[in-house]
Amino acid sequence: SSTLPGVETLPHCCPHEHASPKRPSFTQACTARGCPRHRCGPDEPPQPMEAKSSEREDAKDAKEDSIVAKVGRYFFEDSSFSQTFEAWVSKNAPRIDPALSDDEYPLEYTALYEEFKKLYEGLLEDYIEREGSSTEAFYAELREATERDEDSSEALMGQIMLATTDFDVFMLMMKESRRQYDVKEKSRHK
Repeated sequence: SSTLPGVETLPHCCPHEHASPKRPSFTQACTARGCPRHRCGPDEPPQPMEAKSSEREDAKDAKEDSIVAKVGRYFFEDSSFSQTFEAWVSKNAPRIDPALSDDEYPLEYTALYEEFKKLYEGLLEDYIEREGSSTEAFYAELREATERDEDSSEALMGQIMLATTDFDVFMLMMKESRRQYDVKEKSRHK
């Protein structure tokens, strides 16, 4: 393996580095199982930099077009989705007693929770199907993204979506909505 005079060869550097005044070309072959910069191995020709940029853009486009990304935008940004829930919560908040302890709730609240979950899951399923996918594909993609990186935006979105369907979170939301309802009612009757 040869190097340029006065240039130190770094371990695991790629022979396909592009020369520049700050970074002379290295000639030592990649010893890793694939070059992270050019995705090539020791005996493979370098891929042009345009391909690397194009691959990154393709990966970014694929991520933005993934069903998980689309559902995330729908969940967090679509006003019709949030308005549907706001209307449902406003309609049902008066049925909640905000003074009840968190230990025991009437059976009626379980039925209300099931109604909420059915609405939530139905809206998501309808959206996913309109986008040409399935809930199975959505959950599989979400699971894969979470397994790849537990701190990814997809994993966080999954946790938030799951928390939305948690009974305790549901009850906190409904109690708070009832408190807000009571405040509005008091101000109307003044």
